[in-house]
Amino acid sequence: MTAREKSLLDAFDYQCECNLSYVREQDRKVVEIGQGHLRDLYTTLLADNERLETCLRAAKETMDEHHTRAEALAARVKALEEALSRVEWAGRAQGMGFGPHGSGGDGPRFPACPVCRGVKPGSGGEREFSASAIGHKPDCTLRAALSTPREETTP
Repeated sequence: MTAREKSLLDAFDYQCECNLSYVREQDRKVVEIGQGHLRDLYTTLLADNERLETCLRAAKETMDEHHTRAEALAARVKALEEALSRVEWAGRAQGMGFGPHGSGGDGPRFPACPVCRGVKPGSGGEREFSASAIGHKPDCTLRAALSTPREETTP
């Protein structure tokens, strides 16, 4: 090998080493940049996760509060339905008296609806009142409140 060829070969080796060093330096920079991006993404992910956990906690608290209110409301509705059923026939209707033409105000009393004044069926008032006076009237609001179907929900 001539001195010139050796010199060219040494120059080529040197250039290869320089290129290799440059590539390694660029790789290191890319890795550093990538690591920086990863750190930024991880920090963002942690912050997003914390915000999500805060939102989930708030949603659970709201759900628990609504659940508690729903239970209290269901208890109130049940108590009102029971109260309405107790007063359904709390009124009184008086049958014909013993005076002339049913007068006299001393006739028998029968349970009746306090709202529509309909006589309770099966109470014996069927002998004293016409068939249209027995039971709730079609437009009775108490009958409507008692017969409204309710969804049974388990809170």
